[in-house]
Amino acid sequence: MKNLTILNKILLYCNGCRELGRGGDGEAGEAGEAGEAGEAGEAGEAGEAGEAGEEYLYFASCLLPFAQLRITNYELIMLGTFQQSQIRIEIAASADAIHDSLLIPAQLQKWLVGQSFGLGMPEKLTPGLDFTTYTGPIAIHHHVDVARNNCLRLILSGGIDGFHEWYWGEGWVQSRLEGISMLPLDLGQTASLLSLREFLKRT
Repeated sequence: MKNLTILNKILLYCNGCRELGRGGDGEAGEAGEAGEAGEAGEAGEAGEAGEAGEEYLYFASCLLPFAQLRITNYELIMLGTFQQSQIRIEIAASADAIHDSLLIPAQLQKWLVGQSFGLGMPEKLTPGLDFTTYTGPIAIHHHVDVARNNCLRLILSGGIDGFHEWYWGEGWVQSRLEGISMLPLDLGQTASLLSLREFLKRT
């Protein structure tokens, strides 16, 4: 599993150039430089751009997919860590039994560890469906992107910004989880797979 701490911020002051990320070609404004239009400004101030004399303040960052952002007082912050985990285990169950355990919410709620479901769940997960689970006070929003006989793909937001994919067949199941979160995703994923295996043993 890769774990990259994400709290990288790049502050760019630029006058006259409004393209984010053009710091490498010598034309983008560096922090402490004013653009060319009349007089050069002091560090941290923009020069005059024609007659307007506006100051352009841009924020750029080293982003990873699904980054969770907060902008407060001109400060851009990425919360959590980017996490990837993929686990495949053997399960003494048929593909149909695994399918029902994953796509039928009444069964899913019986084994899914650490998450409670909101009200109004349908009988079966279908493409386009949106629902919410809760890990303590943290809400995790799910959008069903793909739901087939042997795979399920969920787009996640809120407590986790990323996706969760499930694949299965006769006697095996594979889970791939990727996203930005402050939650320990690999621990929750492992616990859920073991709980699924025990649930299918009893049914």
